[in-house]
Amino acid sequence: HHLKKIGEIKMKKLICFEQYILLINFENLPIFSLRLAEFKKIIPSRDRFWADPFIVYEGGTYYIFVEEVVFPSRRGHISYISLDANGHLSASKIVIQQPYHMSYPFIFQYNGEYYMIPETSANRTIELYKCIGFPDKWELSTILMRDIVAADATVFFREGQWWLYANISENEGTPSNDELFLYYTDDLFSGNWTPHQKNPIISDVNSSRPAGKIFYHEGTLFRPSQNSSKRYGYGLKINQITAVSATDYHEECVANIDPTGEGGIVAVHTLNFEHGLVVTDALLKRFRNPAEIIRLILRRCGF
Repeated sequence: HHLKKIGEIKMKKLICFEQYILLINFENLPIFSLRLAEFKKIIPSRDRFWADPFIVYEGGTYYIFVEEVVFPSRRGHISYISLDANGHLSASKIVIQQPYHMSYPFIFQYNGEYYMIPETSANRTIELYKCIGFPDKWELSTILMRDIVAADATVFFREGQWWLYANISENEGTPSNDELFLYYTDDLFSGNWTPHQKNPIISDVNSSRPAGKIFYHEGTLFRPSQNSSKRYGYGLKINQITAVSATDYHEECVANIDPTGEGGIVAVHTLNFEHGLVVTDALLKRFRNPAEIIRLILRRCGF
């Protein structure tokens, strides 16, 4: 029985592969009841994937910053693609690359300047980059935190205070999807972050990990999060933040965005929107062509 199951799994991996792509929509969609079937697929070439999209709208053009991984490497770097209002897409261009894995290019504007906090947990840091020539010239501005394994750091500024959310692995080898930690400071660049009294503020694989920018809607604060209950980054939740202070934190889920398998989409795990464009990433199940299957068999046989 076990040999049969193993054989089925290996056969599926031989015939199919999974690739992160982007889904976009220019419609004025209700953000709390998105239907993935209404999105247009942007599929990179078969030698890479794009994930964790963040949007900047500048000069009539959408710049979508992504984690890009080029196979067979597993090390991600930060790239961008540009998109005009007619849907014309540019080739991807690398903007930040380090000798360690990078993902989740959380980009924001402060005092008229663009900054980015890509995930650099492989380097045990939370790094802040400043844009010195938009969109493709960035330099390391400061290290926000050191000696920390932090996933998908997400910040927002509210009433004179910076808040930083991140999933933390407190012990070597422990999962990074389960527990959400919160920190705050009044100086983004100081490196002095105070841990929240209730850390971890969420201990739930269904909703802890950040999944995009925190946003206001009709005066209320919302936080997108990943639902990794079925697999890593299976679906999305939108949570209403009802209390955030130095001593208290509370949020409640108000919407779920889950894949249905329609169109080969088996997972979604980051959501952002800007100036009429909604973008998410999606894990797409694709069939290999015969030439790919033959090359894979030969490689596994040592040829």
